[in-house]
Amino acid sequence: MSLNDTAIKYNCTRQYIHKLMKKHVIERRNQSDARELALNKEKIAFDREDEYGNTIRITHQKNVFDRAFLKSWSTATAYVLGVLYTDGCMYLQNHNIKSLSGIKVFQKEPELLLKISNLMGSNAKLYFRSKKGISGAGYSLQINDNDVGDDLLKLGLFPNKSHTLVFQR
Repeated sequence: MSLNDTAIKYNCTRQYIHKLMKKHVIERRNQSDARELALNKEKIAFDREDEYGNTIRITHQKNVFDRAFLKSWSTATAYVLGVLYTDGCMYLQNHNIKSLSGIKVFQKEPELLLKISNLMGSNAKLYFRSKKGISGAGYSLQINDNDVGDDLLKLGLFPNKSHTLVFQR
């Protein structure tokens, strides 16, 4: 059970359960395993505004994609890589190049992102973001997976690429 589930069951706070576990030296899951379990049980959710101003409930899910897609060269791979080089970014975990956590692409229209998602065999959802600061409203596609980051590093894409990008094949 999670700390929250245990706290609800025993009518106390999550923090109190955590304190008791530390006191009695009860081993807990690591953060990665806990998140994986929460995703599988569809426990991670939040509210977001869609392009029409309606509030919708988003439940996080484990993103799947074709793991072989970036490992072999094809016209589809070149196309997706070109979009990532121009409009994509790589996410780091704790600003550590050895802990890549995935990719994100932002576009004003959803069609290109849907095409990329389909080519990669991904089930990742597109998210709409209303106008924020000087950037306009648009859609984003995000795939969180260390393997994607590792594959893209081998293909020459890396974090903070804007002024130093070099194409490699």
